[in-house]
Amino acid sequence: MPNIHNISSQEILQFLLKQGFQIHHQKWSHVQLKKGTMKVTIPNHWKKTLNIKTVLSIFRQSGIDKNIYLGM
Repeated sequence: MPNIHNISSQEILQFLLKQGFQIHHQKWSHVQLKKGTMKVTIPNHWKKTLNIKTVLSIFRQSGIDKNIYLGM
C-alpha cells in the first residue's frame, strides 16, 4: 500500500502521468507537468524520498486529493 511519507519523485511522476498530466519540460532537476491550465513542478531526484511538505505541495498544485494516491 502506498505511503505518502515515503514517496519518491519517480513514484509521484508516474502517478501524475496516469492521472492525465503530460511532461511539459524539464530544467535541471525539476520536471514540469501540465494538464489543461494546471501546472505541477516535481523535483526529479530519482530514488530519493521527497519531503512530506513537497509531496503535499505537489498534490495541492495538481488538484488531486492525496487520498486518491493512498487508495491505489
